[in-house]
Amino acid sequence: MIVVTNAGPLIYLGKIKRLDLLTLLFSEVLTTPEVFDEVVIRGKQLKFHDAWEVENMFKKGKFKIKSPSKQSLTYVIRICNNMGVILAQGELSAIALALDTNAMFLTNDSIAMKVAKFLNIESHGVLYVLLESVKRRIITCELAKELMQKIINAGLWIKKGIINKFLLELSKLQRC
Repeated sequence: MIVVTNAGPLIYLGKIKRLDLLTLLFSEVLTTPEVFDEVVIRGKQLKFHDAWEVENMFKKGKFKIKSPSKQSLTYVIRICNNMGVILAQGELSAIALALDTNAMFLTNDSIAMKVAKFLNIESHGVLYVLLESVKRRIITCELAKELMQKIINAGLWIKKGIINKFLLELSKLQRC
């Protein structure tokens, strides 16, 4: 399955040095030039270590940059206007690219996720990556919990209900 990722999952998986999970879960990891600029170019200017982690995945060819079609981008902007929603260029372009490629969309932005779901794009947050990694036996339940805590400690605010749902889903797995 192809995945298009917004900035958040790249940043936080980069911060905990687990960007490899994306390549282990998905056949192709895509993002847009706008997201790349936000995460890598601006991140390096601000001396965020995760920016170099993410950049290395692009240099190695593990992640790819692709622009959405103008038609899809215009459509997503129109939908946002109709919904009364304002998204940044990174979110808009990533949703449009997911639409173009019929890909899953990864974001930690609840508004972007709402727009993607309205467009019938399967969308998830970074905890989905951890849960799927456990389901596919890439990491253990214990490691998934540790990584979730590292993501939170790195600065991602996650609603308590989402954390509880993640922990409940983990507990349902036989090996947890």
